Amino acid sequence: MLDKSDLPAGWLPSPGDSGGTSNADRKAEQQIAATFRTCMGVSADQATTVLGGQSKDQTAQAQSPIFVGPGAGATAGAATELQSSAAVVRTHADEKSDYAIYSNPRFPQCNAVAGAAEAQIGLNDSSGSHDQPGPSVGHTVPISPFPGEQLLEVESTFTLNAGGHPVVVQNYQVVVGGDRVEATLGAFAVGTGFPSDVLSGSVSALEHRVASEGSGKGS
Repeated sequence: MLDKSDLPAGWLPSPGDSGGTSNADRKAEQQIAATFRTCMGVSADQATTVLGGQSKDQTAQAQSPIFVGPGAGATAGAATELQSSAAVVRTHADEKSDYAIYSNPRFPQCNAVAGAAEAQIGLNDSSGSHDQPGPSVGHTVPISPFPGEQLLEVESTFTLNAGGHPVVVQNYQVVVGGDRVEATLGAFAVGTGFPSDVLSGSVSALEHRVASEGSGKGS
């Protein structure tokens, strides 16, 4: 996992979690997963894996704190966040099978829609509103993997609604696969741009850890 020492000065762990715990939130997340399954044409377990849940082939799962970036200046409400997560699966064949879903050309857009809906849940929890997200667009970003790894970066841009006020969000998701390890880095920029040096440095650190630590004996 990424930790505070991997990030520049001013990036700190978030003091607490937000949303995703009420019955209404759980129902909304189930609907997001169902919509994603239909969009992608995949099974429930495959969708669970991609959306960050624990799937049947995993033997361990962990995530870092949510790291919050320093103040974004004069832009009111602007924020940046970053988090890493990883899972260990039973075999390298499981890892390759799980990763194959990301090659689906529908993934970037389906992922953008799901990400917007998830982010809107958190915003609604903090504002007490029941808004729906606006338009979302996702695309793949060219990126070169370390030798022996699988690597994908997708960027989404979507609009959230806060009491009738639109908020533009950039969402970056980087997936790294190697041996039996499936790692993900998620980065958000709300009302501002995400620092490119922080993103590239974090991706490099995560890739290196998967390459050097993910050397289990699966087949």
